[in-house]
Amino acid sequence: FAAILFIGAPLWIGIVFGEAYAAAVPVLRIHAFTLVLMFLNAPLGMRLVAADRMRAVNATFAVVVTVNLAANLILIPRYGIEGAAVATLLSEAVSAAVLVRLIRGVDSS
Repeated sequence: FAAILFIGAPLWIGIVFGEAYAAAVPVLRIHAFTLVLMFLNAPLGMRLVAADRMRAVNATFAVVVTVNLAANLILIPRYGIEGAAVATLLSEAVSAAVLVRLIRGVDSS
C-alpha cells in the first residue's frame, strides 16, 4: 500500500483535493514511508504492553515526543510542511529503533 501511495501520490492528491493541492505530493510521499513504520510500531508497542512493560512504553513515548518536538523546531522554519513530514518520519524511525531494542530485552528474558 505504501508503494502505491508513494507512486500514485500525484494521482491521489489530484483526485481527492484537486490540482490546486499538487504541492502536497512530496508530503504524501514522505508519509508513505511513515506509514510503514507506524504499522511496524503498533504491534511492537502492543508486545511490550502484553509483557507488562508499560514503563518502557511510556519512556519510549517520552523520547519520541521529544525527538518530534526538536525535529519540528529545527525543520519547519527551514523546510515548511515537508520539514514537518520528515520530523514525523524521523520520530517513527526512532520509535521503531527503541521498540525493537526493548522487545529484544523482553524476548531474551
